[in-house]
Amino acid sequence: MLQRSAVLIGAPTPSDAAAWRAMRSVVSGRLVNVYSENDYILAFLYRTSSIQFGVAGLQPAQDVKGVENVDVSEMVSGHLRYQYLVGTILEKIGWEDIDVEEVAKEEETLELLDEREKMEMERKGDEGGDADLEDEARKLESEESRKNEELKLPEDVEKLHVN
Repeated sequence: MLQRSAVLIGAPTPSDAAAWRAMRSVVSGRLVNVYSENDYILAFLYRTSSIQFGVAGLQPAQDVKGVENVDVSEMVSGHLRYQYLVGTILEKIGWEDIDVEEVAKEEETLELLDEREKMEMERKGDEGGDADLEDEARKLESEESRKNEELKLPEDVEKLHVN
């Protein structure tokens, strides 16, 4: 099936030319790889579960004509921020038919989250700051692993059903 356009944001896919040529073959319009070098969750999870070294969500797709690479590292400090930046990212790449009001809501939500995070960091103070960050990273990694297992479970159950 041919797709008109596709935007992959923080995608856990290989960045090598072969993978992107395959995608390019089924996308007739724009094919956009949006990546952030600051996506540590993607880097950790992808590299621990795959032998691939190049990850499209972390770097440009390699050497494929017709693939647009957009670096959003300056606005994306982590994988969990993408959900609040979809509209802003689509605006940045010049996507049409974007709901401006929805983009404003996303930006407002992100600002509130940033303020809350800043207040939490100030409340905790500088003492033990590095340890707190490491604990938070471990919690995020554990949560992501749990979610991945939950997503995988229905697939495993479905494989057990033989028609």
